[in-house]
Amino acid sequence: MSDEEPAPSRPGAGRAGASRRDYVGCGLWALGFLLLVVVSFSIGVALRPDSGGVDRVTLASGGSGDSGWQLEGYVDDDRDHCLTLYVDGDETTGQCGATVDAGAEVGRYLITSAPLPDGTTVAFAPLPRQAATVVLDLTDGTTATAEVRISETTDIRWFVHETDSEIAGPARVLDDAGEPLAPG
Repeated sequence: MSDEEPAPSRPGAGRAGASRRDYVGCGLWALGFLLLVVVSFSIGVALRPDSGGVDRVTLASGGSGDSGWQLEGYVDDDRDHCLTLYVDGDETTGQCGATVDAGAEVGRYLITSAPLPDGTTVAFAPLPRQAATVVLDLTDGTTATAEVRISETTDIRWFVHETDSEIAGPARVLDDAGEPLAPG
């Protein structure tokens, strides 16, 4: 008899290759990883903000040559209705949301206006849903009435008005009955 103990036997010792059971474990890990990728992608798609497929739409345009202008509308990430004025292809100014002039009487809303190279002024603003008419005071002492429009694509209520005079302050926004529109 010998004093040496026999070497412990190892699982799979004496076999030439791995068994099927060894590959099943790897396959389960790979399947689990694939399932994790698919679930993560699905959750990412579900949580991604949806713009409804509408980025920006051209609402109006006017002028010609270097005084040609274009008004674009879109809804921003905060769900505000926004308008941007481009003059001769360059972004000039813009406004998001209907903004009330806090220091003025009821129904006075801040608007955005910009002089054009030909000396005219274009005024515009997004408006509250109840708006029907916009009255602008001009620097020559007259008033101008602008039609309120609604974009069917973006659901933005807005106005734009091009005039030979400059705008003299906030606009009066009126409802269907011709009454000043209260903020809110």
